[in-house]
Amino acid sequence: MSKNKTRIILIDDDPEFIKKVSASMSYSGISIKTFCNPLKAIDVFKKEKFHVVITDINMPEMNGFKVLETVHEIDSSTHVIMLTGIPDEYVESTAMKSGACAFLTKPLDLEKLMQAIAGIEKKKTARKKKLRNDS
Repeated sequence: MSKNKTRIILIDDDPEFIKKVSASMSYSGISIKTFCNPLKAIDVFKKEKFHVVITDINMPEMNGFKVLETVHEIDSSTHVIMLTGIPDEYVESTAMKSGACAFLTKPLDLEKLMQAIAGIEKKKTARKKKLRNDS
């Protein structure tokens, strides 16, 4: 595995959803760790470097907005993609204003998720290139 490979955490309280998304992403060569419990995910996030956190909004232990806030308190450079099964413009607007880089609805369009991740990877690469050129 390349040390520059985008590392992702997926958090959702639905194990079948996690299994489906994880299988698709792993097949595409993406490094992903999955959690049904957001508190466990945050514990791992504190110890390891991840570039992207994909989180459901409605979960029993901690909602996605609290996950977003906690992730950005730990590492503000981490990109957070928020998911919901209940599409709502106000919730989407709130998520984006709170610092989410994307907001996707379920049933999840995996192509849209992959496009969001590709956009993050492109920004990450451009930022590294700029840092090299500035030094």
